[in-house]
Amino acid sequence: MHILLESSQGLSESDMIKRAKVNRVLVYPVSTFWLEEKRYSDNMVLLGFGNVPEANIVDGVRQLAKAWEI
Repeated sequence: MHILLESSQGLSESDMIKRAKVNRVLVYPVSTFWLEEKRYSDNMVLLGFGNVPEANIVDGVRQLAKAWEI
């Protein structure tokens, strides 16, 4: 299972990935899957949560909020 997350904070895909990693959360780039690179806004990441316990998901979301200053 995945969720596509779009930053409304002005963060780029690489910024989102780097900040998440610092906070021990792994998110994935979207750009590698985008068919028309020119139409990609460079502000999205993919969050995978399949087979992750609910408590870990909640903690991960908290860590992402902290990482992305939401």
